[in-house]
Amino acid sequence: MPQRMKRKCWKNPQWNLSGMDEGVTITEYIPVQDGDKLELLGKEWQVISTPGHTKGSVCYFVPGEIPYLFSGDTLFYESYGRTDLYGGSEAEIKKSIKEKLFCLPDETLVYPGHEEATTIANEKQYNPVNFYEVKKAK
Repeated sequence: MPQRMKRKCWKNPQWNLSGMDEGVTITEYIPVQDGDKLELLGKEWQVISTPGHTKGSVCYFVPGEIPYLFSGDTLFYESYGRTDLYGGSEAEIKKSIKEKLFCLPDETLVYPGHEEATTIANEKQYNPVNFYEVKKAK
């Protein structure tokens, strides 16, 4: 999608999918990439690219004595995000979860974009993504 079109989407609450409630208008956008490190609230946050829910989906990992993962709409309690939105991919979200999130420490607390919190250990055991084989890209 061209940059000017992306900006148009960010500014329109109906297009950026925030129009369901009061809506959000995004006025400034700083893109992040896999592996970026951000400093916020006195902690280092690591960006993990997790395509699947959408092409640009990311999660934020905060390492430490008690590690945290903010998984957005990628990983939920014993479930995972929908993939029927523009740019979504069932194969990509499963690959992202199995190859990028399940390698985090088991004790990582996961805070999804919806519903209740979980841990990486719980998801490794009970998430339905475990029943799918990740196919190699050709």
